[in-house]
Parts: sequence; C-alpha cells; structure tokens
Amino acid sequence: MHWQLTPYLIPLLVAAVISMTLTLYGWRRRGTTPAAIPFAVLMLAVAEWSLGYVLELSSTNLAGITFWAKVEYLGIVTVAPAWLVFALQFANRDRWLTRRNLVLLALVPSITLLLVWTNEMHGLVWSQVNLDNSGPFPAMDTRHGPWFWVHSAYSYTCLLLGTILLIRIVISFPDLYRWQAGLLLLAVLAPWLSNGLYLSRLGPAPYLDLTPFAFTLTGLAAGWNLFRFRFLDIVPVARRAIVEGMPDGVIVLDVHNRIVDLNPAAQRIIGQPATAVLGQSAGQVFAGRADLVERYRNVLEASTEIVLEAGEARRYFDLRISPLYERRGRLSGRLIVLRDVTERRQAEEALRQSEQRFRQVVASISDHIYVTEVTPEGQRLNLYLSQHVESLTGYPLEKFTADWSFWPMRVIHPDDRGVAAEQAARLARGQDSQLEYRLVRANGEVIWVRDSGRAEKDSTGQSLIIYGVVSDITERKQAERELAQARDRALELSSLKTELLAKVSHELRTPLGAILGFSEMLELGYYGDLSPKQKPPVAEIVDSTHYLTRLVNELLDQAQLHAGKLKLNTTSFTPASILNDTLSKMAVLASNKGLSLTAEIAANLPPVLNGDPARLQQILVNLTSNAIKFTRTGSIQVRLYRPDFTHWAMQVTDTGIGIPGEAQAHLFEPFMQVDGSITREQAGTGLGLSIVKQLAQLMEGEITLESEVGRGSTFTVLLPLHPIQEKIV
Repeated sequence: MHWQLTPYLIPLLVAAVISMTLTLYGWRRRGTTPAAIPFAVLMLAVAEWSLGYVLELSSTNLAGITFWAKVEYLGIVTVAPAWLVFALQFANRDRWLTRRNLVLLALVPSITLLLVWTNEMHGLVWSQVNLDNSGPFPAMDTRHGPWFWVHSAYSYTCLLLGTILLIRIVISFPDLYRWQAGLLLLAVLAPWLSNGLYLSRLGPAPYLDLTPFAFTLTGLAAGWNLFRFRFLDIVPVARRAIVEGMPDGVIVLDVHNRIVDLNPAAQRIIGQPATAVLGQSAGQVFAGRADLVERYRNVLEASTEIVLEAGEARRYFDLRISPLYERRGRLSGRLIVLRDVTERRQAEEALRQSEQRFRQVVASISDHIYVTEVTPEGQRLNLYLSQHVESLTGYPLEKFTADWSFWPMRVIHPDDRGVAAEQAARLARGQDSQLEYRLVRANGEVIWVRDSGRAEKDSTGQSLIIYGVVSDITERKQAERELAQARDRALELSSLKTELLAKVSHELRTPLGAILGFSEMLELGYYGDLSPKQKPPVAEIVDSTHYLTRLVNELLDQAQLHAGKLKLNTTSFTPASILNDTLSKMAVLASNKGLSLTAEIAANLPPVLNGDPARLQQILVNLTSNAIKFTRTGSIQVRLYRPDFTHWAMQVTDTGIGIPGEAQAHLFEPFMQVDGSITREQAGTGLGLSIVKQLAQLMEGEITLESEVGRGSTFTVLLPLHPIQEKIV
C-alpha cells in the first residue's frame, strides 16, 4: 500500500487528538456530570472518523482509499445518534432514553455499517466507485446507492432533532450567561455549516470533508460549557427546574444595581416581564418604593420583612439579600430573594383572633373546661379552669385552684372515686380517656357527668398536658333509664304476644282439624248424598277450613321462629322426592289458571342431600304457590341445581306481574304484602315469604330476588351442602 503526505493531514491529526482528549476527559467525569457519557461517545466517534480520514487522505490507490473510507463509517454512523443522545441528556429529556428507544436508535447505523462492508455484493451504499486525481490529493468519487440516502436522512434527522433541542436551550439563556450561550451556539451550528460546504464543493478542496473538523470544534465548545462552566450543575436545565419553578422571587443585581436576571415569581411580584426590566436599575424598577431602594442600596446581607402594595392589595415578604462573588473572590453582584409570607401573617392574625374567640366560646358554653399539667415528678397543677365549674358543682372556683385534689376527694361521688382514679392514672400515662361518673354538688344533689380527657406532651417534652371537658349528662342518663324501661316493657309485651299467638294457633288446630274432617266426609257423601243445594255450601266450608288451617300453621311457624323454638329435623333425602311432591300439590292450581308448570333437576346436583325435607318442601311449595298466585298468563319453572362446590339451590321463576324495586326491600318482613290489585284479589297473611327467609337462614342459607315489573320474578334459595346421613327419606 502506497502513502502520501498532504497539508490537510496535520489539522485532521490535531482534530483527532483533541477529540480523543475530550473523550478521555468526558469519560473521567461520567459519574459527576450528566451527559458526560454520550459526550465521550460522540468525541470517540469523531476521533475515529478523523483518524480514518487521515489514513484515507494518505492513501494513493482506490483500494486503500475505499478500505479506510469503510473504516471511517464506524465513527460516521455513531456521530448522529450520539449527538441526539447528548442533546437529550443536556436538555434533561432522559425519560426518552429507554432501552427500547436506544435499540431502535442503533438499528439504522448497524445496518449501514454492515452494508458498507459488503457494498461490493450489492452496491446499496455506493453504486459506483472511481478514483479522482484532479484535486490536490487522490479522492474517491462515488455514485451513491439507495441505502446511502436512507442513512443520510436518518443522520440528518438525528442531527436536526439534537440541534433543535440545543438551540432552544441557547435562546433561553439569560444575559448573565451570554458568553456560555455563544459557545454552545457555535457547537450547535458548526456541523451544519461544514457539511453544507462539503456537499456544495465550496471548501478549500472539492473532496475535502470538513465535518470531522466541525465536530471537533463542537466538542471543544460543548466540553467547555460542560466542564469549565459546569452548565449541567446549575444552568440552564437545573436553573429552569429549580429557580424558574421556585415560588419565591429571585432577582440578581450586578455591582451597579442593575437587574441581570429574575425568575417568573419575581416578575409576578414586581408586575413586569423580564424583557422590560432586564438591564434596568433597581431604582427605576422599584421607583414606587424609593425608601426601600435607598435603605438597601449598598447592603450586602440582610434578612427582614417588608410590605409591598399593588393597588389596594398589601403583601408581606421575607426579604433576604446575599452577596455574589466571582471565582477570584471579587464581588459580582447581589442575590435578592423575596418570599411571600402574607398567608403566614394572615394566619398569625387569624390565630390571635381565634384565641380571642376561643375565650369567648369557653365563656359561653355550659360545659366545664380544664387544663392540667402533670410534672415529671407526678405533681398535678391546674393550668386553666373555666368559670363554669362553679355552676356545675356549686363550689367557688377558688376551692379548685387552691387544691387540685378538691375535685377527686370532695366532689366525685364516693362510690365512683375508684374508677375516676383509674381514669386519672391513664391520663397521667399519656392515654386519652373518657368516663361517666357521679358528682355530689355543694347542696348534696347528685348529678351525672362525662369527663373526656386528652393527654399530650408539652413543648419541652418533659411535662404532660391534659385537656379535659366535663359535661352534665344527668338528663341524658334519666332519658336512658326511661328508654331502657320502655324497651324492657316492649320486649315483655312482644314475648307475651308471641306466646299468645303460639298458644292460640296451637289451640285452633284441633277444632279446625275436626271441622275439616267432618266437612270433607260430608262432601264425600259419608253421611248420605248431598242435594244440589247442599254441595256448594259444603265445598265452601272445606275451602275456608283449608285456608284457615294454612293461616294458623303460618302463624304458629312465625311465632316459633320469632321465639327461636323451631327446630330442624335434619336427615338425608332425595331432591327428586320433594320436587315431585311439590309438583303434585301445585299442578292442579297451575292447570286451573291455564299456566305451564315445569321442573328441572340439574345433572350436577347430588342425588341425595342432607337437610329437613319437610321444611325444604314447605319453602318450595310456598314459593311455587306464590308464583302461581301472582301470574295471570305464562309459565312457572321450578329448578334444583348446584351453583358451586359447597352449595345447592332451589329456584322458582315466573312470568307474573313482577315486584317494584321500592317494595323488594320490605318483601320478606312479616305481614308485608305488595300493594296492587292482584294482591288484593288473593287472600294471604303476608307471612309466607317471611317464613321462607327465616327458614333459609335457620338452614344457614339465604334467599335472593330478581324481579322486573311486568316481566316476572325469580326467587332463589341458596343452601349449604351438608355431609350425607345414612337414613334416606
């Protein structure tokens, strides 16, 4: 391989050395300076590009030039994405630098690098490569393939996005940082200028690419800002994040008392934008408060409170002045911080007024309020006693202020002094407490009080302060006694009612049985054939006796359930048996109304269950009878099934009138009936559903209802699956 020397090699070598130096400098500060790592990667890529370009310009034949051009692409494909990552971190947009986004960012460079080194196979990067000797050095003259433009578009997009981010930062710098802003602006624009000269062939040589030189200048400027001025430590991102967002007003004055910087909070305080006050003297900006300007004109440090007025509004501010020094210790200005303390002042005033109102409130209420201190030695001192202790106890206030023990030893009822002493001990341990006890007033009258105390440490953390309120509850106690007596009388009457209901129901069952038996014998002609005129009355007697018997049975069941005397006869049974018995009893009723009565037993329901079959059939008959009673047309479906592994259910669905939502909440209460014409047509006590619910609860189950007016109702009784006993009914 032949080599040549050209004047362009020296600046390229210098650029490579500078870039490598910046790489090492940035890498060493990766743990202390944000954006140092992408900066180091960027400069490493520029160094590699520059060194590759040195070797390309040193080569004299096409093969050597092409080889080193390919080597350069390792830096070329890295520069654009590294530039974008650097700009994102510099602009405090780290949240966009996720692992997924970084992988996507590296996709096009990786493909480009692969295609460059295999270009002879496809020509996607360079469709034609020639050697041009017309310039000051042999150069590679190429025709670009389609992927070259894809990579170019990708690279320019990355460069453009990074440039926009950095320019936005540059234009936001205040005048205080104008030199730093100028350096960073140079770093942003240099690559675009150099690349434009290269593409337009306006550089010092037609094929000389100035981009590596430009990125070296970029690295110098950006590195100067990063590590010399430590931009990312204080400005511009941190300044916007901290100073710009501070609720306190921050104003920077130079040594001539001119405003060189201020944040949005300060602009709101003075009522003028930054563009109107930057560069102006503090005397001009605060002309309305010349006294303040004169007082603090030459003050380097201060901490005081001032008042600023805007129209009729008055605002209070905590003013702090601090000196600013350059690195060599020379005074460069002053920092003024204005903290709005208006709310604090208003709160202090409100607290003062609140204390005054508190004393008025304490004086106006009838309860006695006390504050007691418990010293570390256990001594109790009355810090405050309200005047109402006199009206509460009949003793003068001086009795209590002179001796803390006067209350527990003389005023508290002798029988209650023990529990009161326990409360005092709890309070002394720092535990809040509330107690009701009796007091003996000076005239001998006994009253009830509620003593509520709250304990907390004082400001020193040594003594304990107890805040208490004593309220006269004598009338409430009397009302409670009367209420308890009324409750006891009501419970006694309810018990008597239940016993009477059970006894009457039980006594009625025997004569009703006789009436029903003899009337059915008459109806069957046991005592001779009935005449046509006799048959209707006898049938009416039989129907009425059946209804009365059901009524008596329901009343007796309700009485037993209410008294807790109804016991379940639990045994094994087959669900099919209670379903068939129910259908046999209800089929005639359904047929007489022209209704369809169907039944279903789910395949997953065990063939044998454990429970009280008589009461279960009572539940099913009651629900089915109700469904038939309140359904004019349509069907009734009875279903037994297993909704889960630990329960089984009985469900009755009808196409009847439905139940309004407001009535559903009270439907299962005793003697409750839904108001409506069809309910008035049907006789009943309103006990059926109440008994069903109580039986379900007695069986550790529950009943639910789903209903829609005009569409029908579905009653579901959910019951637990109990272990099977040996006996099957």
